[in-house]
Amino acid sequence: MNKIKTLAIAFGVMAFLPSVAMAEKCTVLISELTTEYNKPNGEKIVADLLNEPGGRWEKYNQFIVLYDTTGVAVGISPDHNYQGMDLSDLQSANGVYMFKEYLKLAQAGTGGKVPSVIEWADPASGSVIKLSGFASPLLKNKHVITCTELAS
Repeated sequence: MNKIKTLAIAFGVMAFLPSVAMAEKCTVLISELTTEYNKPNGEKIVADLLNEPGGRWEKYNQFIVLYDTTGVAVGISPDHNYQGMDLSDLQSANGVYMFKEYLKLAQAGTGGKVPSVIEWADPASGSVIKLSGFASPLLKNKHVITCTELAS
């Protein structure tokens, strides 16, 4: 199964999970992970947290990734199968290159919300899911933490 199809299924599952104040949850999660990242050996801490099977980051309705600046997923939750994969070419149904949008925000030094809604096509159901994406500022000129959730 290719990475686009499998990620579409992962995002599709998010559509059926209960939503509790999701609009700002990504900013809180990114802030928590950024705090961890800024500790000594923070890159490894964050990657380990996100890659831990059954870890606390899996309980959220968000898709969280620690990317390097080339688009490789260093840490990813909840779908750990993508750890180490280059996701820089991941494109939504409405043409948004997700990593490129995240990296633009990170390199601007502010991070924040991707300006356009991300439409994700679920190949299993044929439905389109609307997502919001958020990014941290660029961390130590090496990484960006991203979070994707259902659009509110």
